[in-house]
Amino acid sequence: MRYVSGISVWILALCASAQEPQADAVQATPANPQQQVLEELTVTGERPLGVLRSELRDAEDALYAAFNELVEDPRFEISCEFQRPIGSLIHRRVCQPAYVRESQSQATRIAQDSITGASDPGILGFSANADSEIALLQQAMLEKMTETIQGNPDLMRLFLQYRETQARLEEALSE
Repeated sequence: MRYVSGISVWILALCASAQEPQADAVQATPANPQQQVLEELTVTGERPLGVLRSELRDAEDALYAAFNELVEDPRFEISCEFQRPIGSLIHRRVCQPAYVRESQSQATRIAQDSITGASDPGILGFSANADSEIALLQQAMLEKMTETIQGNPDLMRLFLQYRETQARLEEALSE
């Protein structure tokens, strides 16, 4: 992906030619705000994927931190962490609302209890109840997030910055 860096090189007229009058030479010195720009060079280059991924992570963290400050229901607060999926050695960044983490934790406890025989026979009903509860919470979360982003200009700006950064990374990955 090509980008224009913030570095521009300015070539300025630092001194006048010996044939020009002394007054012209004074006008060309750097102390004079009326300096004449002779040429401008713009430096461009490839942006490493690691930099784009880091920018996306920073944008995501800023978005979720601002959202968490505005949301009133602690179940909807989003946090991110690196997790290693079962059967993989590669850690992945996972961002989830609190209700998903709590549901996963409860399911893990029930599974562990069933292995040790400490659970009651009614645990099969947990999965169906949990799935329907999570589906309802996901819908409520989507509505809350949409309402909060649309109602807060700063959060909208962070959301748009996140989406722009995500699009730049996806474009770089497709090249």
